[in-house]
Amino acid sequence: MRLLLTVPALLLLLGCVTTEDLMPPVVIATPLDPDPTDRIELAEWWTNGRQMIQLKEVGTYARFNSTNRYREPAEHGKWWQQSYAVLWLEPYRERREVRRVGITKINGKLALTVGKLEPMHALEGPPPVPEDGLVGRWQGRFGTLRLGADRRYAFSPPAPLPDRPASLAGHAGIWRLTDGTVLLQPDAPNIQPIRLRTRRDADDLVLATAVGPLRRAQE
Repeated sequence: MRLLLTVPALLLLLGCVTTEDLMPPVVIATPLDPDPTDRIELAEWWTNGRQMIQLKEVGTYARFNSTNRYREPAEHGKWWQQSYAVLWLEPYRERREVRRVGITKINGKLALTVGKLEPMHALEGPPPVPEDGLVGRWQGRFGTLRLGADRRYAFSPPAPLPDRPASLAGHAGIWRLTDGTVLLQPDAPNIQPIRLRTRRDADDLVLATAVGPLRRAQE
């Protein structure tokens, strides 16, 4: 009796190929998310509507427990990106617990997953807050006050009159807005904090002092 073998069967008998070689190739159509071939641009500001992270280009970060960048950050540190899917946060504190942050996509949008916090999405800039309207230079009989977006301030007293010396010295420090009051916290420990109440004078916002208002000056 003559035995007829197909070509695949004959190849198997000769030991040239295996059964896996004869199977059709498996094509994985599901792309990775994010795709490692994509160029990922990590934005500077990320938020989930409750907390916020600022990733600075110089490799440092600030984590906030609110969406107001003028509040004291809950954490400072340095960050670096390991791969298309992971970056790391290392806080500046005695016990440095490096934290893994996942880089992923949710509904097609890039997101960061930080511990148990809700995923954070990228922002074009920090959310607007009332403090934004106070940044700039203010002038009046009280002196000149510059409020910076970096939460720093610089105060210069008015020039003393011949018959009246200056009552305040120039100083600098940290400023914040609380319940409609601007609090100036000087760096120098021998200078008391100064509180300036915000109010409306006609259509203009002013900072009230004991010797008259401070008004926004032209830059």
